[in-house]
Amino acid sequence: MRCLALRDAELPVPDLRRLAAAAEPFIRQGVARHPHITDALLERLLSDPVPEGVDDAAANSAPRPDRTYRILIAAGL
Repeated sequence: MRCLALRDAELPVPDLRRLAAAAEPFIRQGVARHPHITDALLERLLSDPVPEGVDDAAANSAPRPDRTYRILIAAGL
């Protein structure tokens, strides 16, 4: 069900927040790729212990370019 929920481009932020805390890395990766992700969630997922999750978060183009740059610098990437 959670994987299907992540296919919804308009998934509410509270649901994304809850899914970003999932124990399963593939769920967190889905959140990292989501087009409706917030900057705060993106920053959090950039420090995920699973490298693929960090890659997905870094590749997300949802934030504006200037915000993306700031987020990546803050994450040490």
